[in-house]
Amino acid sequence: MHPLITQIVGLSAVGTFLLSYQQKKRRNIIFCNVLSRCLYIVQYLLLGAISGAILDILGAVASVIAEKKDSSFIKKHFRGVFSQPMQLSSPWAL
Repeated sequence: MHPLITQIVGLSAVGTFLLSYQQKKRRNIIFCNVLSRCLYIVQYLLLGAISGAILDILGAVASVIAEKKDSSFIKKHFRGVFSQPMQLSSPWAL
């Protein structure tokens, strides 16, 4: 595969990701995020980086789940994930 095609796909992914910051609606933001992740997956596959593609597949799935967090299936199976804020503790906290 020609390296120029891989770079064009990668630049399209970056452009789509940056476009997500210009969106106002949550649904459009997540759509741009998933689209950019799909483009990154294609780029990783063209480069032969399977592990990077797998990580972006998991990220795309997480974005879709976050977009559908109000559906009954997600509420039933992921009820603790979206209902409670994540608590982070610092090793320097007293």
